[in-house]
Amino acid sequence: MANFQKVLPSTPFSFKGNKVNSRVCYRIHINSINMSDKGLLTSGGIGFSIKHKPIKVEITYNGFPNNIIEGYCKERTQSLLNNLNRKFNIPETGWEIRVEQSLNEHIGLGSTTQIEAQLVKSIVQVSLNQLPDYDDFIDNGIGIESGIGLKCFLRNGFHVDFGYWKNNSNITLLNSSNAVRESLYFYLPKEWRVLLLIPKVYSSVNGSIEQDFWGSILPIKEIEAHHISFYTLMGLIPAILDNNFNRFIESLNLVTSFGTKQYEVELNQKYNKKLFEEVKNVFGFCGLSSLGPTGYTFFENRINYSKEIESLKNNYSDFTIVNTEIAYD
Repeated sequence: MANFQKVLPSTPFSFKGNKVNSRVCYRIHINSINMSDKGLLTSGGIGFSIKHKPIKVEITYNGFPNNIIEGYCKERTQSLLNNLNRKFNIPETGWEIRVEQSLNEHIGLGSTTQIEAQLVKSIVQVSLNQLPDYDDFIDNGIGIESGIGLKCFLRNGFHVDFGYWKNNSNITLLNSSNAVRESLYFYLPKEWRVLLLIPKVYSSVNGSIEQDFWGSILPIKEIEAHHISFYTLMGLIPAILDNNFNRFIESLNLVTSFGTKQYEVELNQKYNKKLFEEVKNVFGFCGLSSLGPTGYTFFENRINYSKEIESLKNNYSDFTIVNTEIAYD
């Protein structure tokens, strides 16, 4: 993981530069590991960064009495500024913040976490000429419910995140002292490509509807968390280390057959069931990222799937079919 220096709350306010331009990658969330209420660790997950159309974030401090916020929720952005002001005495006004996304929000690619993590990082960089540490993201509600988005932000790549040491608090109230800050990080073979299935119109549930959804399915059964953990440790990870693509695909099918993922898939079937079935028939696996409706699979570049991919594009015009790869730092 990135070695961030601690930014102390007592650090005097000063600007070493007034502008940061950055690009942040979307992420795929394969599945959560332990969403039961049992065990020493809770939450955790498996996921990876993708190269396709990264989000552009531009932060400028001009000292004006108001903020200019374009391309992202003004209320959420202002809340981040308020929190950073309380912690570091960073100005709450005088900022120009522009976010440019080529993809829609709420489609399962983690844009909220990735954008807000970049906002915190850029604002602290511009203001204090330092990088935020893990606590600073957690204190702003970033990476609390799932660490995959934050782990991918800190270091693009393929991660197995361990989640949080269990205590008696609700997951959403856990603080950074409970987070396992390191993750297992892997480089997949370059020949293993990613095929994205990105909805053009459909979006996932969010807000109160999303909270009601989680409330209706959690906690999952302890045995399901055992299955996900087992097939991750004794299937997915060895397949990556051994460069065994067939076992990798087999393990993905097993890992995504348990836990919350089965309910998330059911939630999206009216949008993508037929497409996902066809992709699985061709490639052996089709997964749903987070709450969807975005899907994905893997294939080996040595095999020519151009006809199959072109057929998917022609038959499912309400999805963008993208041949891409995992993004690495």
